[in-house]
Amino acid sequence: MQEFERRLTTVEVKLKDTVEDLDEIKADVRAIRDAVVGARGGWKLLVAVVGLATALGAAVGSLLPWLHVKP
Repeated sequence: MQEFERRLTTVEVKLKDTVEDLDEIKADVRAIRDAVVGARGGWKLLVAVVGLATALGAAVGSLLPWLHVKP
């Protein structure tokens, strides 16, 4: 009977450690999710800036022949 109690205690301790590890993993996953959600707006801004820069570059490039400026 003592052997059974010792093993049961060992299992309880390991289960408690496992639950604590899972709680830490949950917190990490939430932090990662929040970072990804927050980055969505940043990506949209980056795409908008790149698009604007491309449009301005194309406009300047098309105006250069009219201004008689050689690139």
